[in-house]
Amino acid sequence: MPKDLDINLEIEKFASNMISNFDKSVGKDGWKGDDKWWYLAKLAIAVRELEDAMVNKSKKVNEKSCNVANIAMIISDLCK
Repeated sequence: MPKDLDINLEIEKFASNMISNFDKSVGKDGWKGDDKWWYLAKLAIAVRELEDAMVNKSKKVNEKSCNVANIAMIISDLCK
């Protein structure tokens, strides 16, 4: 398998995990019209949680990574 296909597979797996974990990142009503600065503060907390998971060699590193990515995506969307 060519190297770029390996990367695409990893991206697809991570994106699938992002979707599975999305409800933990945003409320039931979505994020449209929410405060981007509130999400930035939430992102900082999520990054600290990811760091803690990494330091403690937790099995939740993937979940915490997806949470960070989801919040970053929301911020990107709110700043359009």
